[in-house]
Amino acid sequence: MSERGYHGASIKEIADRVGVTKSTIFHHFKNKEAILLSILEETVPQANQDLKRLLNDRNLNGREKLREFIKMHMKMVRDKGMILNLYLGESKHLSKKSKGPYLAQRRAYGDLVRQIIKQIIAEEPNTFDTLSPGILTNALLGMCNWSVTWFRKKGKLDLDGVADQFYQIVCGPYGCERLHSVERGENRRSDRGESWVRRVHGNFKS
Repeated sequence: MSERGYHGASIKEIADRVGVTKSTIFHHFKNKEAILLSILEETVPQANQDLKRLLNDRNLNGREKLREFIKMHMKMVRDKGMILNLYLGESKHLSKKSKGPYLAQRRAYGDLVRQIIKQIIAEEPNTFDTLSPGILTNALLGMCNWSVTWFRKKGKLDLDGVADQFYQIVCGPYGCERLHSVERGENRRSDRGESWVRRVHGNFKS
């Protein structure tokens, strides 16, 4: 389903890949939608629980939670990329009855990420103060989710390397600093900042 899409993958193809007969598939699953539901049920609820546990960790500040979230999400991309691809691209084919709970869990996942962003803003008022937490959350999730299409385990950057690049894209090369630092009497239009942009761009081109 991840390779061919929900409608493109037939029950016969699924049975052949698994090495069983179609009748065996139908013995365990009512239809193809039931197969998709079973796959999603193995991953989606656990991802929400893990993120909720991270959010409630009182030993971490907002920035630390953001960094850990990105690593956690990239680990899901690395280990369960095909399932994540199904969740993002093929869950739209679920029936209205089945789709409702997964849309709710998807919104809940986004809400948890938004709470991390809001914690950073509360701890550091000058951080992200001109940005919408909702838009920033959607941008962050979009960046992480899209990596399922290009991330390679044997690529130039490993999971931690990509996660660190993503963190820097969101927070800047020196951490979560407000980019409009001129208001603090600083001028950060420096060669260091420009070289960092070139370095990030170069790594993603590789």
